[in-house]
Amino acid sequence: MNYFRQLCVIWIIVCSSIPAIAELSTQTLTLNPGWNAVYIEVQPQPEQCDQIFQGLPVKSVWAWNRQFSSVQFIENMSTIVPERPEWLTYFPEDSGKSFLTNLYRIQGGKAYLINIDSTTPVTLTINGVATLPSYEWMPNSFNLVGFHISPSTITAKQFFSPSTAHNGQPVYQLNESGRWDVLNENALLQPGKAYWVFCKGTSTYHGTFSPILDQGKGLDFGTLLNEQVLRIKNDTSSENVIQINPQSSAISSKSAFDRLSLQFQNQCGLLRLRLQQIFVHPENPQ
Repeated sequence: MNYFRQLCVIWIIVCSSIPAIAELSTQTLTLNPGWNAVYIEVQPQPEQCDQIFQGLPVKSVWAWNRQFSSVQFIENMSTIVPERPEWLTYFPEDSGKSFLTNLYRIQGGKAYLINIDSTTPVTLTINGVATLPSYEWMPNSFNLVGFHISPSTITAKQFFSPSTAHNGQPVYQLNESGRWDVLNENALLQPGKAYWVFCKGTSTYHGTFSPILDQGKGLDFGTLLNEQVLRIKNDTSSENVIQINPQSSAISSKSAFDRLSLQFQNQCGLLRLRLQQIFVHPENPQ
């Protein structure tokens, strides 16, 4: 019975009645004085570091360069230095260290470490296109990652339990002093926050369900394309609940749902659509 549940896929046909550009979403992050570990959920527009961090008291921004190094231990942030192959770094023009910069753009779906030179928290607002999560885990290594999740809804244990590569493996979070602490498995994961997570073996896991598109990384309707199929696969051994909330665009006061029609179909039968919530019952679809 569990095998059937895991294979059940929800098909969502999304239709646009008029040509539309990609809707922009807004991600707002509170950056505390000192070090911050953040996860960027949208593909920024613009994406250049100089433009994204303009006007903010940013000392430096760091991105883990996974292609050069696995991580076997967690570093104190005070010990990391630029020009090491495992890190890409951005320094503002007025920092006196901009000649060391080798990080020029911010990418959606990536984690970053941001050092803030301020005595009070500051707000970073990023406009961009929402993207689907996609992870390339480095096997047998810690990975600096974040997750597309709702606030205060799921613990680390609940999130990682379906994955044999992550279940029971250590997770670290950054504390206020710039040190990495082990995250209790019963602690809630937070959106917009990055963690060091150990991956035992290979994995493509990114959550309890998998949104799958035939092409691209989002529902982007151009002048010719007016229908797309989004498949949602339940990656757990039990029923899953999926909530779809209409959100206003960063360039329009109207929700994208105002000009989209959605049809839901499922290998196991038809589903009724509720704009606020959709309950997915793999065995007994409503």
